Amino acid sequence: MKLSVKIVAAAAIAALLFPAFNLRAETGATPTAGADPSAAQPPNPMPAASAPTAMPYAGRTNIGTPKVELFLGYSYLQALPKLADGNRLVWLNGGSTSIAFNFNRYLGLVGDFGGFADTQLRINGAANPGVVQDSSGSAYTYLFGPRLSYRGHERVTPFAQALFGGIHAGEVTLSSGCTGAGCIPLPTENKFAMTAGGGLDVNMSHHLALRLIQAEYLMTRFENLNTGMPATQNDMRLSSGLVFRFGGDFEPPPPVTLECSARPASVFPGDPVTITATAGSLNPKLNAIYSLNGPGVAVTEATATVATLTLAPGSYTVNCGVKEGRPGKEGLKPWESATATATFAVKQFEPPTVSCVASR
Repeated sequence: MKLSVKIVAAAAIAALLFPAFNLRAETGATPTAGADPSAAQPPNPMPAASAPTAMPYAGRTNIGTPKVELFLGYSYLQALPKLADGNRLVWLNGGSTSIAFNFNRYLGLVGDFGGFADTQLRINGAANPGVVQDSSGSAYTYLFGPRLSYRGHERVTPFAQALFGGIHAGEVTLSSGCTGAGCIPLPTENKFAMTAGGGLDVNMSHHLALRLIQAEYLMTRFENLNTGMPATQNDMRLSSGLVFRFGGDFEPPPPVTLECSARPASVFPGDPVTITATAGSLNPKLNAIYSLNGPGVAVTEATATVATLTLAPGSYTVNCGVKEGRPGKEGLKPWESATATATFAVKQFEPPTVSCVASR
């Protein structure tokens, strides 16, 4: 199969990828990274209390929703069934582009354009069963309609769409020195077309995504040149390529914050001290790991109790930490993290005192 290159320019930027076109005709008609807190201290002699509720997540709800998405890629069309009567498209390789304007994180409006060039014509019929000849011609699609996207995951964006418009199929001319009226077996046609289907984008960065697959049903309404009446043809369209994303809210969420407190701040030996770490701006979809390290405490909890019975009088510091990331991914990339400290004092027992008062 010989391939040729055509450039698509139809109301939007188009990029064609060395297309090849196969048609069919009937005889006489047509077919953040953060380090862990300080090293472990002696184990906590008392059980840790339950973790407190973190402060609300302050991230924006429409992060990753671009205003405009421009797709450039490869498209494959095939008739269903492949050699269906009245369908001038048997199989087709070409290029397509689409531009989507997103009204919000769910709803968008799409304009889709494709361009193709043929190199061979298959002629079927009693006189010429399955004859394949060199030819030249072109076909263009222009479709418009709504798109629904689901942006509940930061890595992938599935979508569904229904597009309506038309298809322009230019006249097909036989090559190899053919002359005469019989050298144009397929005339020019401008007919209605529509697609319905969906796809999956893999987000590579804020401004670039890989359209892993876009699979759609394609319907055309070419004429049956034997009867002169329009008929419905069923086709399948598969596409893949790159998506360039512009505008929108791409600000990262605020950094994780952490507060660390000791209650009470001053005790006598043997009195308990409660250490509490309270994190803010945590993403509820990610995993958070706490750590408390200091004299008399070394736990991976947000709250712990320090036993002070064996501590000498003086001032002590506890290091609090929190890390946020995806479970099982800690060793692959940095996590968001925050640290803080809390201090408490152990007071020395004082000797008893007595006062004596004489009334007279």
